[in-house]
Amino acid sequence: MMMTARDHALLFAFISKSVIQETGTEKGEPVIQDAVREYGKYFCQEIDEALVHGFNPDLVIRVNSTRTNGGEVCDFVFRDAGLSFFKFLGLAFKKKVRPGKNAAMPWEYHCGHLYKTMGQVICQELGEKADTVMANALKHAKAFFSENQISAIMSYKVTDFETLP
Repeated sequence: MMMTARDHALLFAFISKSVIQETGTEKGEPVIQDAVREYGKYFCQEIDEALVHGFNPDLVIRVNSTRTNGGEVCDFVFRDAGLSFFKFLGLAFKKKVRPGKNAAMPWEYHCGHLYKTMGQVICQELGEKADTVMANALKHAKAFFSENQISAIMSYKVTDFETLP
């Protein structure tokens, strides 16, 4: 079963619920707010441009739309990457994208990013309790997600989200 925006939102809710259950509302709410700032709704719209510039100062990103901001799809256009023709062909082959076509990241990628990023922030804030929080979040998720969806989320645990996919 393919993951959707609903699954993404549910995963966020399960992680948030687990933080509150483990720490209580008073301590948990600031942790969740920190995680939201780290991953939040404006990430793609505002922060991606700075991240892309830091990755490659010559690379330009235009954010046409994001799903978290009401768009039907996340639509980014990258320009001036300074890629050689052969490197571009290699990337295009790797992404199974022909020049001139769009590459859409699946919701599994976004859910994996959410799980990993929030987990990192929660670990910084709660230390050893973070493992329990994240395990409990997955326990809650199993009531709504298939084993394949849980496996898909966990498969991104080692993904470096600080580089372009």
